[in-house]
Amino acid sequence: MVTVTLPQLTELTTSGGSDATSTRALTGDQLELQASGGSNMSLEVVVSTLRVHTSGSDVLIRVTQRISGNASGGSDVRYYGDPRDIDVNTSGSADVRRP
Repeated sequence: MVTVTLPQLTELTTSGGSDATSTRALTGDQLELQASGGSNMSLEVVVSTLRVHTSGSDVLIRVTQRISGNASGGSDVRYYGDPRDIDVNTSGSADVRRP
């Protein structure tokens, strides 16, 4: 396990079966998440704009404002919260929904 402390995170990328979790909410104006190759993310996100790009990965997020991005392959994007705007393009067997 690697622990990272930052004043603000603007982008997070996982790949190759890695996992990313947060113990506190990730906050800021915008955040871009990229997950591929069977990696998993489980995050609480409090940002105005969230962009998610996944390919063959699972992403579990708590979000309140906006989600946009792309999900492909066997990606599962699960979200908690009540975002006012969801604009995630899916292809293959990817899906975006509440758990």
